[in-house]
Amino acid sequence: MSNTQNASQSKPKRLLFRIVVCFAIFLLVLTLGLTIFSKVTYDSWTKNALSQTEGEVKVKGLSQEVTIMRDKWGVPYVTAKNIKDVAFAQGYATAQDRLWQMDLLRRAAKGELSAVLGAGDKNATLEVDKLHRSLGLKRAVEKDLPQLPQELQQMLSAYSQGVNAYLESHQDKLPFEFNLLGYKPDLWQASDSLAIGKLMAISLTGTWKFDLMRAELQEKLDKKVYQMLFDENSQFNQPVFDLELAKNKPTDENDKVAPKAKAETSYNKLPTINPELLDIAKEKNTALSDLILNSSEAMIGSNNWVISGKLTDTGKPLLANDPHQGLSLPAIWYQIYLRATDGSYAAAGVSVIGAPGIVIGHNDYIAWGATNVMADVQDVYIEEFDPSNPTRYRVGSEWRDAEVIKEQIQVRESPLSSKTKTIEHEIVITRHGPIVASTKGQKLALRWTGIGAPSEFPVTFKLNQAHNWQDFCDALKDAAVPLINYVYADKEGNIGYYAVGRIPIRATGDGSLPYDGRTEDGEWKGFIPFEDLPHLYNPENGYIATANQKLVSDKYPYRISNDWVPPYRGHRIYQLLSEKKQFTLQDMHTLHGDIYAIPTKFFADQVVKMATSHKDDVAWQEMEKELNNWDGKLKVESRAATIAITMRKKFTEDFLTSWLGDLRSSYTWYSRSVVVDHAIANWSAEFLPSKYKDFDTMVINSYQATIKELNTTLGNDRSRWNYGAINKFSFNHPIAKVSILKSLLNSGEVTVGGSSHTINCNDTNPEHVWGPSMRMVVSLDNLNKTTLAVVPGASGQVASSHYLDQIIDWVSLEPHSFPFSEKNVESTSVKKLTLVSKK
Repeated sequence: MSNTQNASQSKPKRLLFRIVVCFAIFLLVLTLGLTIFSKVTYDSWTKNALSQTEGEVKVKGLSQEVTIMRDKWGVPYVTAKNIKDVAFAQGYATAQDRLWQMDLLRRAAKGELSAVLGAGDKNATLEVDKLHRSLGLKRAVEKDLPQLPQELQQMLSAYSQGVNAYLESHQDKLPFEFNLLGYKPDLWQASDSLAIGKLMAISLTGTWKFDLMRAELQEKLDKKVYQMLFDENSQFNQPVFDLELAKNKPTDENDKVAPKAKAETSYNKLPTINPELLDIAKEKNTALSDLILNSSEAMIGSNNWVISGKLTDTGKPLLANDPHQGLSLPAIWYQIYLRATDGSYAAAGVSVIGAPGIVIGHNDYIAWGATNVMADVQDVYIEEFDPSNPTRYRVGSEWRDAEVIKEQIQVRESPLSSKTKTIEHEIVITRHGPIVASTKGQKLALRWTGIGAPSEFPVTFKLNQAHNWQDFCDALKDAAVPLINYVYADKEGNIGYYAVGRIPIRATGDGSLPYDGRTEDGEWKGFIPFEDLPHLYNPENGYIATANQKLVSDKYPYRISNDWVPPYRGHRIYQLLSEKKQFTLQDMHTLHGDIYAIPTKFFADQVVKMATSHKDDVAWQEMEKELNNWDGKLKVESRAATIAITMRKKFTEDFLTSWLGDLRSSYTWYSRSVVVDHAIANWSAEFLPSKYKDFDTMVINSYQATIKELNTTLGNDRSRWNYGAINKFSFNHPIAKVSILKSLLNSGEVTVGGSSHTINCNDTNPEHVWGPSMRMVVSLDNLNKTTLAVVPGASGQVASSHYLDQIIDWVSLEPHSFPFSEKNVESTSVKKLTLVSKK
């Protein structure tokens, strides 16, 4: 081949090479340009949205001057002359920090999320909208608002005016999320605040899915197996309320049902359920587990406790609370101080985003903390519908017309398009409630105490203004939802507790299984009378604690729940409180940080004992060496903790799968850990799965599976098997689903100790991260000693220095001072904004 030929053949190659290089350079420049543009746009959107927190701002709607001071964490301290101006300023300050979150929550409550977020993966967002439309959260609050006392309507109106004063003056400086999604929020309405309260209530319950689970399992499992798996009794049970300690015992026998309606009653009357209906309901439950507030699907509960002055170094009570909720960005709570200088109002603590007042905190006289009662306040009914008329359902031998409401749901076609499509949603309501799942001829109605219940806002308002135990009880008498365990302390030295809310009394059964909607078996005769709800006042032992555990002994004449959280946290708190005779403020912080895992330690001790029978087996002796001296604490640096908790998980999964088979992948329930305790307590043959000849084989299998998993995930170097390596997560923003948004909006990775069963509680499942959403300790000796911190930060503005600034202290349990006197507030504040009336 000649040189001329070689040259002629090389020209196209060089040309192709140049084209490729030029195209690569073009892509690089384009990418760099887009990155620079995106960075400039991002910076513009985020920094431009930051709020003014110093100087003076003129606003419409105020009657007199208001100050909003902020401490080094960005926490607002509102001081005004009167209560209406306090509410106005609370609305303004909340909008400064959380406007997009407020809009997201009201949309979730009203069933309007899909209009801005689209239908979501597997229509999850649309399903949330449909459920909340069916439950009628928006319809309920619009009906409830005009019935509120005039004073409360004025507070809600003032709060809305404060939000709108900020919104109207910042139309060109909206938070990043509005610009990213390409929409602007509507003005705030009083009904929006009430709707978010309803949303909070529905997020704290979800027992109807367990009713369906039990229905399928009772049908497919041997009766003895079912009873074994769902036995709620535990050696670690720690009841809070005992009839012998109660001041007011139930007396009216006409109001009573059987003390403990056995599951067998419902079991024998279980209606025939179309399997397709169960499948549809399961899909809906899966979709609904991604609520904006997070559902109770993965809920691991909350802690609160109160200690009498006779057990403290100051002679005055100490009260602590750490509600566990979905850990996301922004924080679910808004920390704020509120004071009217005319003496009409003063309270500090945390508020629900988008609503006035303080839901957990203290005033000048009392302090209160809250946890979830875990009450069963939802029932499901299998309704038979007329094949020839889909709006008629059977009641006894007759057909009855259902209420039919048609609503239109706007659904955004895609995140990149502003176009929406309209979906017509037909709401069918029976005497038991709305239909939430249906198939041919058979539909599922959901009954919830929150449907038709009054707003919780009057309860919050009365609680904020209570001066003593009687005021406190009076405030709680009308509480409906959510179902709350309140602990109480006052400056006079008294402590108390009340579980409040509407808990149904059923005609038959205990509500643990679906009812036949055609009969009267599942009708609600009423609710447990307020005076008969669990409550204590100055108990002799000097302390009270709740941690979502079973609250009552079997002597209690009503059924509260079928789905208690395992009792480990409650048991541990009572254990630690019983071991000391005097407590300090620091002891409360130490208690918040406790990471002793009762079930994991119990398991480790039991398998170590078993190892003594296998002296000649290398695997057994290796396991014993790893676990024998472990102190039971899930410390981030502990290798034994990693092995013990992974091994118990492997054992539990094997145990439950052996009994449930294919059903195991579909279902989970709170008390599943308790049955494992029963199995390992005495290694009784009744708990041994048939595929094993003995528990020894099952235990060593779980150890070997643990080592295999840890070798795969953490490597062969066991020195790297510290607990922190497997217990980590990040705080995630609701819309950060793609990589670039994750890096912009989410926190970095956080490593923590503890688990779902420790007082310092967390569940680091990437899909449902749960933990203490705030930690509060109140000393009734001096309210200026109060500490309170909300994670991950006070602000929802991504460019704010207070977006993530509380995470490090949250991990290390460093308390943050939260002063209450005007003098101490002034000295703590680093910024001051004055709002003046704009005539």
